[in-house]
Amino acid sequence: MKKISWILNIGLLVTLGAVLYKYNFVKSAPESTDMRQAVVVSAPERDALLEEMRWFLETVQGSMVALSEDEMGTIAELNSASGMRATVGTPQALTDKLPEEFRLLGVSTHQLFDGIAQEATDMGDPAVITEQIGGLLANCTTCHASYRFEIEGAQAKGVNLAIHPVCKLQPT
Repeated sequence: MKKISWILNIGLLVTLGAVLYKYNFVKSAPESTDMRQAVVVSAPERDALLEEMRWFLETVQGSMVALSEDEMGTIAELNSASGMRATVGTPQALTDKLPEEFRLLGVSTHQLFDGIAQEATDMGDPAVITEQIGGLLANCTTCHASYRFEIEGAQAKGVNLAIHPVCKLQPT
């Protein structure tokens, strides 16, 4: 009887300790203060969108280097690849998930790349191209200040993402 009493007391103490620990010492994660609009996509879609954004940055970086070396052909080539032709093959299922303002900002960004390519091809004025890149980066800042990605459901595994040259998503 004494042995059972000791076991019950130890069990109660462990349970009480766990409850006190949980409610007094373990703080739940604070609510996010990130007020940006959530764009809910699958994990592969999020990865593709982030890859496209990195490609944009690589285009801007390459353009700045080419600008410093007065290589207008390189600027035209880089920016044309990030222009509207980069949107060809984007799956409609992904486009349908994106908020209208996000889509419009994306189209505007691709058009700005086309404008930089056109300037590099036509006049090649470094001051104009620098100003256009500034406008392009304003779009990037607006997007990153306004939106964040959230993953819907469980992450898909084994998805072939080798179709679209920018997004790497298969058309649906």
